[in-house]
Amino acid sequence: PYYLESSQMNNIEYFFFNQKIRRNNKKLLKYYVPLCVNPNYEQKYLYFAASYQPEAVTRTNAGVYEDQFLALDILAAVLPKGWIIYYKENPTIFDASGITWGSFRRDKYYYQRIQSYDNIKMLLADVSTFDLIDNAQAVATVSGTVAWEAAVRGKPSLSFGSAWYMGCDSIFWIKTLQDAKDAIEKILAGFKPDAQDIERYTTAIEKVAVKGMIHNNFDDNIKKCENPEY
Repeated sequence: PYYLESSQMNNIEYFFFNQKIRRNNKKLLKYYVPLCVNPNYEQKYLYFAASYQPEAVTRTNAGVYEDQFLALDILAAVLPKGWIIYYKENPTIFDASGITWGSFRRDKYYYQRIQSYDNIKMLLADVSTFDLIDNAQAVATVSGTVAWEAAVRGKPSLSFGSAWYMGCDSIFWIKTLQDAKDAIEKILAGFKPDAQDIERYTTAIEKVAVKGMIHNNFDDNIKKCENPEY
């Protein structure tokens, strides 16, 4: 039982546990890389930024779309003929430090399933996100920050989860297959995010947000910046 002290790993056990995770993450990367293609920015495509798992963004915020294949099924079904989906894995999945558990939620069968889609291609995890956003027809995520980044850069974006930015009218909140169909139709008709809408939403968020960042050693690192207040 998890609540018993005897069920917990001691420091040595935890060390070897992390070493095993580290090896598994590295093995996973070796399997993933040969399956990837180079992005063709002349091709019409939707950029799908995969989420790191296990993580709160998908465990709690995404609902049923914690299973990313549900999102991929919908996107693959509504995509216009001639478009493809570029799937880019979250780099943290392959982290070799031993402190992230990507190989708990990914394996070779996961990537084999992605390969089974006719209109999905995988990309190396280190391909520039901003290059992919800027050249995409649309961007999609389960509930990651990339949907906001895309909207700010003037690109249509779709998000399946209940993320902090979902109150912004310039981002499509996809709950059903029909929502995705409607979003793609609007994108094909020329929809672009409204810069004023995004600015108003940013202002509203700033008024209620806590100043600072949830990041390791943020208070120390910010002091090293040339302009900490900025």
